[in-house]
Amino acid sequence: MGFVVKRVEMDNHAPARFNELLCIQSEIVELKRASLIFKQIIISPNEQRLVSALIKVVCVDLSNMKPQAIPDKILGEFSRVI
Repeated sequence: MGFVVKRVEMDNHAPARFNELLCIQSEIVELKRASLIFKQIIISPNEQRLVSALIKVVCVDLSNMKPQAIPDKILGEFSRVI
């Protein structure tokens, strides 16, 4: 079992600078039986939003790369943080 990225929607708002310490905020905004969508924001040291993105990942069976249900234990952990 593993997760693969199915879709990314990303907006670049401003450039990052070399050696900047960036903050990445991530939250689950949608949870389904075999997939989830993360909202991610990258913020600069002066709290400027650099990037915002929605990332859809799908749970797959690694032997055949076909979608499968997220195991109940993992689904439960994801549900706790929503």
